[in-house]
Amino acid sequence: MTKATVWLFAGALFPAVAQDTVLVRVHTLSYPVNYVAVDALGDVWISGAQGVSIWNGTAFDVQDPFDFSGRIRLEDDLVDLESYIASTGLAPYKKHLDWDKHVPGSRYTLTSGKDTTGLFWVCDGLSLFNFRVVCRPEQMLPGKSIRGMVWLGDSLIAQTYDGIFMNGELRCPVLAFGDGNFVVHEDSLFAFGMELAVFPLFGESCRVLDLYRTRHETFQAGIRWREQLWVGNNVGFGRWNGNDITYVWKGGDVRYLEASSEGVYLMTSDDGVLLWDGYEVRRTGIPPGVACSGMQQDRDGSWWLATERGLGLWKPDEKSLTFLTTANGLASNAVCEVGIDRWGKVWCSTYNGLNRYDPVSSAWELHFSGVEFNRGSFAEREDGSMWFGSVDGVYSLIPEAPNSKQVNGEEDSRLLWLLFGLFITGSSLTGVLLVRWKRQMAAKQNAWLAEKFAMERSLFLAEVARHVLEGLPHSSVASVAKAMGMSERHLYRKAKSLGFSAGELIRNHKLAQAEGMLESGRPILEVAQHVGYTPEYLKKLRNATVLGELPETKKGDLQP
Repeated sequence: MTKATVWLFAGALFPAVAQDTVLVRVHTLSYPVNYVAVDALGDVWISGAQGVSIWNGTAFDVQDPFDFSGRIRLEDDLVDLESYIASTGLAPYKKHLDWDKHVPGSRYTLTSGKDTTGLFWVCDGLSLFNFRVVCRPEQMLPGKSIRGMVWLGDSLIAQTYDGIFMNGELRCPVLAFGDGNFVVHEDSLFAFGMELAVFPLFGESCRVLDLYRTRHETFQAGIRWREQLWVGNNVGFGRWNGNDITYVWKGGDVRYLEASSEGVYLMTSDDGVLLWDGYEVRRTGIPPGVACSGMQQDRDGSWWLATERGLGLWKPDEKSLTFLTTANGLASNAVCEVGIDRWGKVWCSTYNGLNRYDPVSSAWELHFSGVEFNRGSFAEREDGSMWFGSVDGVYSLIPEAPNSKQVNGEEDSRLLWLLFGLFITGSSLTGVLLVRWKRQMAAKQNAWLAEKFAMERSLFLAEVARHVLEGLPHSSVASVAKAMGMSERHLYRKAKSLGFSAGELIRNHKLAQAEGMLESGRPILEVAQHVGYTPEYLKKLRNATVLGELPETKKGDLQP
């Protein structure tokens, strides 16, 4: 066996173990929750706008609708808030600030508890969340921005901006950097990118081809289809003939490729997704403006897409294209890669962690919260483990069977319906029942989405109001966005997606504060200075409010 053979199939590294805090559920309750506690028996209690309630396994049962004093765990007992503070001298959430970075919105008044199943219940003073803590292997190649990846036997090969690494060791030093995918073809491993690196599987060294200096052509993506190697680049798409590219189509920037029984899908930067069927390149149902960096086909023949608009679902037979976004539960609309596990669950890496989506129950999970992953960087191993590349190394996990009851908080009756449908197969009643069931499921899903949207609006409004009041008299779009940990542009877009104008929200909170102070008899000069306006501008806004003629706000500060 040659050195290169040992190099390609050497034993994989065994990284240390790290902790992954997984968000498995956001409870969409119709009322705010102030505290959560788990008693010594493992029962979950919440305190909120409906008094004190206990979790029955599927929902919360109200125990006392008039008790608003809270329930806090103190050693083996549950006590109210006043008793807890009197006994400890501390606010109950001071011990749980470690949850802050995992809770959407990064709130601070956090309480938590762990039930008998190992599920954590966390409350941020308004909403309720469920988390699991999982031991994962630490990321490989920390500090490296990972691009393409592939598993060969027990060896993980990864492209980075620092070159190509195999099990953590740098290979092919003559290659400046790698940013494409890998393909095994004939007796060589091809590493695509700005240049093309070719590794003989039974040789000593790699060779690098560079067409950019002479013809301004790259080797951005490669795919093996019908026993041939195909290349996509900044010029178009063609077949590799051993030394050069024989183009079958020119006129577009092809970034990624995906092979299928229909042909090769060309994911372009500006022209949507095209299809090479072996004879011609033609358009698909994924139009220009939709830039994909990965696509996977499920058992039903539908395609899941990694796009900048969210997680796309393309159904060619129905000629439909829809997107799941942050409004549906996705961590970030910037989806980098997509994979499907053996249970049919969809995994997508994003700029804010790794999501798992269940198409049947519409349940979401969030893994590796806050990690920024890279486009086109995904590899699946023979053992079913999934490997995703990020700006800071490679993260991996082994998908587990989802617990529908734990994720959804209710018994999933789909299996019972399926068995019942099989039992009455051949009867005309089957069709009627299935239609009715689908309608009920659709109505239930729509109600859940509406409730989730309403809760998200409520959380956003409360957060903006808090930062406006805390930042007076200098509150502005810029200061509020900074306090909320986002850019001004993000704040404008977030407010718009929820039906608001960011500028008007801040102005209205200032006006409400000013009206309250004026009603208490404070002089208008003092009030105007407190909210950051001149007395003349404050009078103008108050008059316009009475007449319903408030001026339109512009981006930037609202200071006159």
